[in-house]
Amino acid sequence: MKTLLPLFETATANPGDFISASDIFSDTATIDLTGTDLVGIDSISISLNGGTPTFIADLSNPSYQIDTNGLSDGVHYFDIVIRDRGETVFTQRYEITVDN
Repeated sequence: MKTLLPLFETATANPGDFISASDIFSDTATIDLTGTDLVGIDSISISLNGGTPTFIADLSNPSYQIDTNGLSDGVHYFDIVIRDRGETVFTQRYEITVDN
């Protein structure tokens, strides 16, 4: 299992560069989201390959698991969106390479 650590210094800043398409993933990967300005936000959602967004239930300790066993080998992407007061305050796309 691999853990991804995008770091949100603030909800409006770009996260640190912790994930790249050159990273190779298999089995499961956990995305742990940390930040200093996430208190009081409305939602964090993650969508894999443009699919239906999954909303993170625990905003005090936000994380998400990707099971790569259901994905074909190759490059995939996920989008992280943070909303506050009904408006998008952060959005970022990350690419990962799957090799099961």
